[in-house]
Amino acid sequence: MRAADAARLTALAAIWGASFLFIRIAAPAIGVVATADVRMLIAGAALGIYYAIIGFDPEWRRRWRHYLLIGILNSAAPFLLYAYSALELSVGLMAVINATSPLFGALLAALIAGERLSANGLTGLALGIVGVAILSAPQGSAHWLAVGAALGAAFCYGLTAAVLR
Repeated sequence: MRAADAARLTALAAIWGASFLFIRIAAPAIGVVATADVRMLIAGAALGIYYAIIGFDPEWRRRWRHYLLIGILNSAAPFLLYAYSALELSVGLMAVINATSPLFGALLAALIAGERLSANGLTGLALGIVGVAILSAPQGSAHWLAVGAALGAAFCYGLTAAVLR
């Protein structure tokens, strides 16, 4: 890996990790919907600036239905669900639950795209599910609703991968 790629990956990891802290602070202060809206505005502005810098034409008018679907699955729904879960869950637990996104992606790829899961893949899925269940130990019904919301967000990310495929 080139040094520039490692720097980009590190920056992306820092931004992604900081987003959970932002959500945890913002959601109780400004509300779930406003938190999701602000995240989408920041992401949209950053993407627009990036597109302008590299001269990319996203063909908004031609592909707006695709962008709408992916925007709902990959931004609107998960951002709302994570903001809701931030009212109850810690940043660390939300990040752990977010790590189930590839689990959902693999499962949905098998169910939707017909990809085969190896024995190791199935074992990994089972261990991941058990690990999240242990870390999400019951602490009342509000906790379970928040865990369910975070899992729903991770599911949306996995579904996005399957839809884009």
